[in-house]
Amino acid sequence: MEPGNRVKLTGKTKHGKNRVREQGGAWVVVKVNSGLIFADDRKKEFALLRKEGNPAEHWRWVALKDDKNFFMETLET
Repeated sequence: MEPGNRVKLTGKTKHGKNRVREQGGAWVVVKVNSGLIFADDRKKEFALLRKEGNPAEHWRWVALKDDKNFFMETLET
């Protein structure tokens, strides 16, 4: 995964499903950062995503492996 890739998010949990319903599933990778620590106190690799249709409004960090709320699929460019 690298900046510029288009991805599709699908909700895994109630929270994730609500976010996809409200904000859509099409996103673009802005940055990939490894070694970030979020809620579970383990270092993981995360992708910073921006909304494809409205980049100024929605941004999101998603773990590249085993994200709690989302499944992430890379789309063809």
